[in-house]
Formats: sequence, C-alpha cells, structure tokens
Amino acid sequence: MTQALMIPTPATLAQAVEFGIGAWIHEKFGHTKSEKTKTAYSETITAFRQLLQREGLDLTWNPSEGESEAQVRQRLALYAQAFASTRLPGSRHKGEIAPASKNQRLAILSSFYQFANKRGFLTIGNPIDLVDRSPAPAEDRCHGQSRAARFRAAAGALYHRAQGGRSGEFAPASPAGQPPWHRDPGL
Repeated sequence: MTQALMIPTPATLAQAVEFGIGAWIHEKFGHTKSEKTKTAYSETITAFRQLLQREGLDLTWNPSEGESEAQVRQRLALYAQAFASTRLPGSRHKGEIAPASKNQRLAILSSFYQFANKRGFLTIGNPIDLVDRSPAPAEDRCHGQSRAARFRAAAGALYHRAQGGRSGEFAPASPAGQPPWHRDPGL
C-alpha cells in the first residue's frame, strides 16, 4: 500500500513565503545537483529577506498594510538594488562588489520571484525587473582580452584547423595567411 504525500497548505503569507523559498531551492538543486549553487541561492535569499525584515518588510506584499502592490514592488526593487551592491556581513572579500557578483545576486532574486509567482506562492510580480543590471566588463579579467579578440582567436584556430593545420598549432602570422575577419579592424 502506498502512502499519500501530505503537503500542508500555508495558513499565512509568511508561511507561503517559507514554502516558496523551500520549493524554489529544492527545484534549483534538483536541476543542477550543485551544493555550491544551493548554498549561493539559499544564502542570497536569506540575507535579502533578513534585510527586508529589519526594515519591517518581507519578500512580498501584504494588502492590509495600506500600500499598493506597485508601491511595494518599487520599494522591494530599491532594496534589491542596494542589497546587490553591498558586501554581506562576514564576507572575506573587501572593496566594491564586482559587476558580475551584483548581477548574480539580482539573477538569483529574480529567479525566486519568477518561481514564486508562477507557482502561486506570491502574487507581487517580479520587482527585480525594475532594477538595471551592471554592464558586463569589456575585458576578460584573466587574459585582458576583449570578447571580440577572444572570438577572433578562437575563430582563427578553427579556421587554421579547417585548412589542414593540427590542433595546438598557431595560424601563420602573415596577413595573407589569416582568415578574413583578422583583417577587419571593425570586428
């Protein structure tokens, strides 16, 4: 005889948020099986929620508090913007938050709101949609090359192999031996 799965129905908005967080983390971990991702998602949503709770808010809108849903969504967006740009307590890093880290935090928060709204845990929409992302850095930190330069190098290696060169060899340095995109300074 199989036992029926019993999932309690949240009685309060706070319980719905808790259920939503648990289900979201469970689903994300189920997709990736990555403990690192699970930890990053859990720590980010927990830290953001704690910030909101210190300010008398939560991850959602309570219609009985007198503010419109749009007003609360705007406030949540402003808090998310500030949160994404601020070092978390206990961080081993110093200085400003890297644009990629800020964007990752916003992506995590956005993922939660998309999931929670889709599944009916929340009905506030996605306040993170109101937050602008940081522009991606023009240069790769590891190699100091722009994306276009890395593309040209990779395309040149593929072109060289297609012309009969072996993997690991470099294409000839002369302009006559280079593929056409190497001669185009606009790329």
